[in-house]
Amino acid sequence: MRSMSRRCDCREYQRTGKAAMTPFQEKFKVCYNEFSTRVHPGNGSSIMCKLHSILGADCISGHNCLGCNFNEETHSIRDYLATYAQFDYEPEAYRFYLVRLYLLVERMDVILDIIKLIGEYRYKHFAVLTDVRKWANFIKHPGPFLLVHHPDYFIDGDGDFDRSCFKAVIDQEFVRKYYGSSEGGDKRKQLWKSLENASEVAVLFPDPIDLTRRFCDAIERFVEMLDTNTVHQEVLSKRSTYEAYFTREIPCVPVGSE
Repeated sequence: MRSMSRRCDCREYQRTGKAAMTPFQEKFKVCYNEFSTRVHPGNGSSIMCKLHSILGADCISGHNCLGCNFNEETHSIRDYLATYAQFDYEPEAYRFYLVRLYLLVERMDVILDIIKLIGEYRYKHFAVLTDVRKWANFIKHPGPFLLVHHPDYFIDGDGDFDRSCFKAVIDQEFVRKYYGSSEGGDKRKQLWKSLENASEVAVLFPDPIDLTRRFCDAIERFVEMLDTNTVHQEVLSKRSTYEAYFTREIPCVPVGSE
């Protein structure tokens, strides 16, 4: 992942009419298959669509908005992963993937907050949501990383990565420590001291296959948890199910009329 150039494999292209996939693209092909199989099985609808029935909407007269809203976000992730063969600039492709995951994280966290899921259970089963959020904070609010000279990019597990070659390595532990929602004080000073006007800095992204599998685990657990907890169902149904949605009559008011 260290090379930043946009080269193609000319010899492979001459032989087959298309460039060979890179190891990075091969990894994301696995991610695409994993996410598609587990989150969009069968006819392509997201397992999040189960929330319609879980939260008491029959989709004949009643409608639950959570099923549709979550389905839209998982479709966005799957559609992006489907373009893995075009991932020619690796840092950019990985950043875009993390941002798409983050959009779903934000929405799942809203529900986890509404049902007041806190403590050990949330950490055990949904820790990946926090990990993605930290990476998204790093992407959205780079701070002193903006002042780094030509960082190198790797994926965790890369054979050519040698931590001893770098003065600073931005990995999962680094973003957990320094890219919280409101890190300040001594941590902020340490962050700026380690990155400001620095060279020999590496960004070590998580293995995307492992991250995708953990993310799928969290989605499956999310649906299962809501499916088996009647208290959560009652709380969410009151807030998100419109009983007469498909039979409602909406008056048409012409623009400019009083």
